[in-house]
Amino acid sequence: MKLTERYTINLSPSTKLGILTQLRTIFDLIIEFQTAQDDFYQAATKELMARLHYKKLQETRTTEVGIFYPSGTIPLF
Repeated sequence: MKLTERYTINLSPSTKLGILTQLRTIFDLIIEFQTAQDDFYQAATKELMARLHYKKLQETRTTEVGIFYPSGTIPLF
């Protein structure tokens, strides 16, 4: 068999229509999955950014406490 050989399959019009309908359904599902994946990625990225911001805020607060109270403990008044 050569790579240049072509095979043709004769299908009835109703069979062709059925196959095209199935392909369209598959492509629609792929697009739907990609959209869901993009939404998930955006939500995960937003969550990661919020967590990194919170961690940085914690580190800043810890540093501020260390400046005002070198012992690391805040006295009770």
